[in-house]
Amino acid sequence: MQSTPTETLVFQPSSFTLPAPAPSLANLERPILHVGITLDALFDFGNAKRVKKEQGVDAYLAYMRQKIHAPLAPRQGLSFIKDMLSFNASGEVPLVQVSLFSYEKAAVYARAMQSLYHYGVLDRSRAVQEQGLVVKGKKDAFKRHVLNGGKCDLYLSTKRQEVISLLDAGLPAVHINPKTIDEQSLAPKQEVVAAFDYDRVLGIAIAFDSAAGKHVENGHYTQARGVMPARRWEHRNRNKTIDSGPIAPFYDKLYIVRAIAAQKDTVPDLSLAVITARVGISAHRAVNTLQAQQRTPNVFIGVGDGSKGPQVKKVGASLFIDDVPKYLDQVQKSSPETLGAQAPWRDSHLLRLQATGKYHNLHTAKVL
Repeated sequence: MQSTPTETLVFQPSSFTLPAPAPSLANLERPILHVGITLDALFDFGNAKRVKKEQGVDAYLAYMRQKIHAPLAPRQGLSFIKDMLSFNASGEVPLVQVSLFSYEKAAVYARAMQSLYHYGVLDRSRAVQEQGLVVKGKKDAFKRHVLNGGKCDLYLSTKRQEVISLLDAGLPAVHINPKTIDEQSLAPKQEVVAAFDYDRVLGIAIAFDSAAGKHVENGHYTQARGVMPARRWEHRNRNKTIDSGPIAPFYDKLYIVRAIAAQKDTVPDLSLAVITARVGISAHRAVNTLQAQQRTPNVFIGVGDGSKGPQVKKVGASLFIDDVPKYLDQVQKSSPETLGAQAPWRDSHLLRLQATGKYHNLHTAKVL
């Protein structure tokens, strides 16, 4: 069976329109982007955890104090937050704030902080908070600062249930299983790339299943009715926009950070990539929606039934978010330095659209 050819669209910066009033360096008073991440996404605690399991908590904490100047082995999450914090220039309001969450004791945090200095994530000559890092170590930090407050534009956690509770509450979160990386992967970058799947991540396409007599998410429709009926539905609705997906708020903030970072000579460039199975009419519908929503990426790649892994590696993504585990497995094989993150599909996304009457692509769509 012949595979679908990959389609690639590259967009020029002149098409990156910003919603008004657009923030700038001149009027920036607080961070634009807030990211939350768990401590165990940054470092491999393997040896220390074995001490804890075999000898108990006191021995574990003593071990961490004894090894305070021995850097912990880095994981993909460390590379990701280093890239995010690299947009914060010295002497200016941070563009990005990273909140570090854990229930660990002070001895563990002390070693983690030393490791952050060792790998160049933090500068010893500057206050930690001025560099955009905030430590949230109390036991109620997750509920108080993330779930209830909704202060994170993206929360990355190794704990799947935390992610599900946030998604069910309508907040952007992803589940990660970060791998250990070598120190070379932490080298400074001239360009940071964040990559996203489209469906169930940046957009939620709704289709009407006439056999079932109800509206369903496009992925469910494809599974139930087949590829060709789904393509026909996309063709009929090609001039209507697609509703925003659960990770769109994070993408929107990155979109603004990209514009501001482009004004600065002292920070890396930021590029946004959309890598999706959509091709043909389906791909163009997604592109037209992104442009109408002022979310134009640097590059849009439709792989059809091909692998996303090589495309993620080609763009050099620091982060790739998808809802399907098999695509994240492909990325791990092709681009092991990329942090793969899953946004598990939740029916609550569709229920919220139904509750607010927001079937944009059916009833109140903007005609493109």
